[in-house]
Amino acid sequence: MLKKHLPPRWDSKSAWYFVTVVTNKRYPYFKSEEACRILLDSCRSVREIHPYRLGALMIMPDHWHALVRPQEDEVVESIVGSIKQKVFHASRQGSGEVIRWQTRFMDHRIRDEVDYFQHVEYMRLNPYRQQFVGDEKEAWKWWFEHRDPFA
Repeated sequence: MLKKHLPPRWDSKSAWYFVTVVTNKRYPYFKSEEACRILLDSCRSVREIHPYRLGALMIMPDHWHALVRPQEDEVVESIVGSIKQKVFHASRQGSGEVIRWQTRFMDHRIRDEVDYFQHVEYMRLNPYRQQFVGDEKEAWKWWFEHRDPFA
């Protein structure tokens, strides 16, 4: 099997990253409230190990998006990898299905505040585009946005 050439990571200190993490075979694990709570708890507990700021989080049935800013000497791949691992292990101990992930995740380094807020809007509109809500102003239960991410 041929391996794809991947360019080296381009991490930078104090940068925001837009990340997209998808479940294995796009299985809709996060239709379950228990699975969503496991993801939220994992996001909180990983912050103690790998400090980061969470600007926004959108949980969809088969993926999640987040705006993440690693703190200190952390890198985004350690944060996302730890969240994925915690969710997997916690779901194995729960009453629902074991949550499995695609191997990789997508990330985009945010360039400026305009780019940041364009990604917030992209995330906010995701349930409407996927037809989970009928109006683009309708609130989605699993949407969280930091009131002052640049403070």
